[in-house]
Amino acid sequence: MQVSNPALMQAFLTIATNDNISDDKNISVNQSFEPIVVDGKAPEPAQSRGVFLQALEMLGTMKSSSVQEKVFNDWGQKFENGAQLTKGELKEVLNKYDISKETLNQFVNEKTLDKSYNYDLGNKMEESSKAVEDKVDHSDDSLKAQLAGRLADWSNCGNASQKLIDRLNDTVPESVVDKPTKHLSGSKDSQKLYNMINQDVQERTFIRLSIAGIHDVTIELEPGSDKCTVFQGYQGQYSAMWWADETQEQSPFTDLGNSNDPELEQMKEHYGKSQLVDKSEVATLFKNFMDVDSFENGEEAIEAWKKLPVAPNADDILMKTGAKGDGSNLKGDTAVRIDVTERTVSKENEQQLRHEFGDRMGTAPLSSLVMSREFMQIESLSNNVKKEEAAERALKTLESLKEELSNVDIDSLDDDEKLIYEAKIEGAHNTAYGEPFDDSEVEPQWAAEAAGMMLKDFVKNYEAH
Repeated sequence: MQVSNPALMQAFLTIATNDNISDDKNISVNQSFEPIVVDGKAPEPAQSRGVFLQALEMLGTMKSSSVQEKVFNDWGQKFENGAQLTKGELKEVLNKYDISKETLNQFVNEKTLDKSYNYDLGNKMEESSKAVEDKVDHSDDSLKAQLAGRLADWSNCGNASQKLIDRLNDTVPESVVDKPTKHLSGSKDSQKLYNMINQDVQERTFIRLSIAGIHDVTIELEPGSDKCTVFQGYQGQYSAMWWADETQEQSPFTDLGNSNDPELEQMKEHYGKSQLVDKSEVATLFKNFMDVDSFENGEEAIEAWKKLPVAPNADDILMKTGAKGDGSNLKGDTAVRIDVTERTVSKENEQQLRHEFGDRMGTAPLSSLVMSREFMQIESLSNNVKKEEAAERALKTLESLKEELSNVDIDSLDDDEKLIYEAKIEGAHNTAYGEPFDDSEVEPQWAAEAAGMMLKDFVKNYEAH
């Protein structure tokens, strides 16, 4: 099975940029594998769900030779059993990989992808993972959309680093002061990076590292201390909530971690969980990575990466070094680059932040306080979503019961059947509206008779509201 990738991508881009197609519309493919918009209908089971994101992932790298199976791990499950891809989800992935009409034309013009290029869905490819911020759409104010947006805020490395600072500034305006970003490259700048991470600070300092277009991590330096906290989320690996979670139990918001990766779990135990670790130890690891100097030193780069307090078995480093692919030499600039942004919080602002977060002890990292509040807010939002979903199910139950009772002779029902119907109606009505359909009190000996009267009243007068 083969797909003409540029043509397919051009159709995707046309759909994604067409303002006349709303984000909730479903996208499917026809038998010729041309994208079409289907209003409210899932793709046919025989059609390939994975084809959408496989095409998108292909354009996420400049070395495209086959299809990478990680697409199925990250996204494929969503398309099983009749699941759908909406225009909004399509836009999300396009944004993730910074794919636009301009980049598509660039790929074709540079002959990275030939206009007639075809790829086999059975092959594999390396995945590109840019350390950029996903553009999360918060314009939909529905509870489900709010929850999805809040979770997405912490599931991408760039998002997590920026949202940490945003939450601090939202709590105390302009509490975080940025310094100019420094662009470090290779072994000549490795000592500079070490010194920035291992510096003695008198004010709380955040060091944001954007690592070679692969990952983004923030190091929170403790004032007057040789300790720091490592804060991060990693697209496709774990959310910042999982990384910062101090508990052993998996919650609905921290289960993005790969529990089947013991090395990642071990890394979290040592560097994560909002705990304080030695600054010099962390600084040395990042210095060693920069000392590799070039991704052309593939094995050395991979070994240094695996020791970083990040994600030891992420495939991104394999793509960057060319360890996955057709074996051809790397092209273009292969220097190990890290962009470093230093941010500070004054002692006065830190005290005010701790007051706002309710930190009486005054010892927790600020990133830990942010995540604790975020977790509670998201948990509350999740509970509200569950209530909303339960109410929606209850409304459907009430409609179904009304239709069912409309087709039976209520007087012919025995007492138990009347009482069972009554209980179902009252339970669903309480869930949907927070109150019973009939709140009148009845003596036990008249319960079945009263239930029969209520059923008739329900069939005649119930309307969803």
